[in-house]
Amino acid sequence: MKKILLFLLISLSIYHLYNRYSKQPNLVLSFGDIKAEYNYKYDDTRITDIINDIKINKKIDNKHIQNLLVKASYIYIDLNGLIKCNNYKGVLENVNDLEKLIVLIKKYSKEKITIKLLNNNDDIHEYANQKLMVYLKKYDIIFMR
Repeated sequence: MKKILLFLLISLSIYHLYNRYSKQPNLVLSFGDIKAEYNYKYDDTRITDIINDIKINKKIDNKHIQNLLVKASYIYIDLNGLIKCNNYKGVLENVNDLEKLIVLIKKYSKEKITIKLLNNNDDIHEYANQKLMVYLKKYDIIFMR
């Protein structure tokens, strides 16, 4: 009986210490012009460049982007910095590229993606937001305005 109690006490102690000290901080990866402190920012680029960088596994701050996607706890995408077209054809191409990016991100990451929609209230950007809502519902993505 004493051996069983001693074993349980040691096991519970090890379990408690493991849970207390094994917590790793959340890794946040952001694409676009997010104005906040994030672990890894990937801004001033186009959607197609991000797709190509993920495919070739480019390094960001000495870490491979595919590895960052796997380990990320949160992924934010701000479309205001990524979609800079002022015509319907360019916006539609960017929206289609965004679907490719979402599929590629979901290939490496199982976490939820949060997307900030376009802010401009003109017809082109409203059209883009409407097209994006289809993809956001399809891939179960959180969005904010």
